[in-house]
Amino acid sequence: MNILVLNCGSSSLNYKIYTLSPSGFLEAACQGKAHRVGVQGSEPAFIEHHLGLETIRKETDIPDHRTAANLVLDFISTHCLEINAVGHRFVHGGSAFHNSVILDEAVSQRLNGLLPLAPIHNPQLFECD
Repeated sequence: MNILVLNCGSSSLNYKIYTLSPSGFLEAACQGKAHRVGVQGSEPAFIEHHLGLETIRKETDIPDHRTAANLVLDFISTHCLEINAVGHRFVHGGSAFHNSVILDEAVSQRLNGLLPLAPIHNPQLFECD
């Protein structure tokens, strides 16, 4: 079983793919980061992927987190990595959330109400919606 975990920041998107071993341990099989998401300037945006001992870096325009997420998904698809579950880190769940939850419409609405608790990070989850 492979689990893709995303973490959107204000100008980045980190990800890891964890493999659940038969003995129940999680091991990072692949990871990466999109840098300078939505940032204009003299430095180019780029995405890095780490797969085994290989590091793949690609300079590309990354205007928003949706584009960054699509770059991650393209990489996963190209390298034939099967994903069985997806998670996303939400920076601050207030007093409403203390554990992981399945994202449905009701949870989405409650999370949307918590956006002011981490205004630089939390809204990025809804940008990729």
